[in-house]
Amino acid sequence: MAWVDPQYGCAWRRAIGCALVAGATVVGCGDAPMEALTDASSARPISEAPRYLQCEHVEPTLELVPLPAIDEQAIEVAADTGPCLQPPQPLPLDAFTELPSIDGDLAPAPVVPAAPAALEPVQPEDADNPHMAQAVAEAESLLADASPTATGSPTGAMVTERAQAKIRRGYALAHRGANYAARSEFLEVLRMIAEAKDQKHGARRRTVALANGLRALDEATDFAPRGAEFDVNASMAVIVSSHRTTVAKTPAAEALMPQQLADLYFRYAQLQLAGAVAGEPAGSMALHALGKLYSQLARTEAEANPQADRRAFALQQAALLARDDNHLAAHELGVLLAETGHYIESEHLLNQVAAREPHPVVFRNLARVQRMLGHEQMAMASDRQAQTMATRGPANNNGIIWVPPAALAQTGDAMPAAAPQTHVAAKPPIPKPRPATAQTRSSNPTVHNVSRLPGGFMR
Repeated sequence: MAWVDPQYGCAWRRAIGCALVAGATVVGCGDAPMEALTDASSARPISEAPRYLQCEHVEPTLELVPLPAIDEQAIEVAADTGPCLQPPQPLPLDAFTELPSIDGDLAPAPVVPAAPAALEPVQPEDADNPHMAQAVAEAESLLADASPTATGSPTGAMVTERAQAKIRRGYALAHRGANYAARSEFLEVLRMIAEAKDQKHGARRRTVALANGLRALDEATDFAPRGAEFDVNASMAVIVSSHRTTVAKTPAAEALMPQQLADLYFRYAQLQLAGAVAGEPAGSMALHALGKLYSQLARTEAEANPQADRRAFALQQAALLARDDNHLAAHELGVLLAETGHYIESEHLLNQVAAREPHPVVFRNLARVQRMLGHEQMAMASDRQAQTMATRGPANNNGIIWVPPAALAQTGDAMPAAAPQTHVAAKPPIPKPRPATAQTRSSNPTVHNVSRLPGGFMR
């Protein structure tokens, strides 16, 4: 294949290694790979060696037109109006590029501050929408009309009644060994009371306090040692930063030990839980029942429930803070104080319970604490009081005489009315001990579920 250049009047052939001879100067490109081509006229392979083609130089027919002289102001104009090299700009966060492979640190790119954009007032969406204004007006009117009577919201008395029923159901589940089902019942009581109070006052204060208290109890277990060894190099700052409880996220708490941080969490949980059901007897009883449940879990399932005894103490303290007349929580807290070695505080609390709600179990526990303190005479007096009350039985029967079912069926309507008892205002009648028969014992239900603890205390 050949073609003729009309300017130079010579034939060129395709070949990879070519050279041009012009006078005494030879220009070639012999480094390129060679191809075996075939001449169109002779059908013979072209040699792979560089071929020198002779050609005659022909003057071009076009005349060269001289260019105008360069304007002296062209450089200045180009410098003012032409493109210029800008300093490097920072890349956006979602962009990427390849860094040059050089050694050493790269110099930081200078940041050119951008001109502040003019702030325009933001107009709310649907500000001019008449349907939006109508919807807002309808919502306000509906909110004003949504009374508890119109919506069927339960009253405070009904919430208390339902809470008491759930507490009784939780106790029954706990006696059958369904501890976690009982815990769900007690937690549901706390949630019901907190939500009812917040709905009445129109602010989410008690539900938030309940969530904070329960979360603090759960997160406090992270400071307890697990297994046979405890990692002394564990960073408390990392543990605290992973918690949602903010009570320890202060500069003053950075130097505290894990035990001190746990105390801080438990005290915070006491105050939050007490505030969630403050003033509500059913809420205080739910906290007391939940604390009793964790005391049982601490004895039976201690490995699955770390620090269950500490949690039980915090719940009993919260129950007493919510209602200071909860003598059951006060007695349980007195027993827990004695089990942890706080005998003076336990004696003081049990004395108050014995004065307000005397019971043989309370006096036996009080005698036990008094012996631990070395008050033998006071302990003997408490034991005698417990024996006397156990012999008499329940003194306050409200004028009700318990009759066996068989005797009640035989009497009928012919039974004469009993003579009313005369009460002397100056001196109350002394209750006489009744002979306990087998039928009377079987008919009367058990008032207290008393169980002896390993330390000698009664519950």
